[in-house]
Amino acid sequence: MSKIDKNSLGYLGVDYQYRLMSQILNDNVFGNKIIDIIDSNYFEDPSLRVIAAAIKEAKKEYDIIPNIESLKIRLIENISTDM
Repeated sequence: MSKIDKNSLGYLGVDYQYRLMSQILNDNVFGNKIIDIIDSNYFEDPSLRVIAAAIKEAKKEYDIIPNIESLKIRLIENISTDM
């Protein structure tokens, strides 16, 4: 049996990670409880890492979990002009 790395959510699978992110965004009570203990590096998918970092930044800056529309705006603003 392989050893479980508890420093990431990889052992739970990518589908679980997407469902967790969905729950954080859609359930404000849950999102506010868990976002402070979630690290963006826990996610395997690079997109989920970026989203988690943006949510944590909004929580730190404004003490809120952004809704999907404001998260979209926040992510678009952070896109580099090099892309």
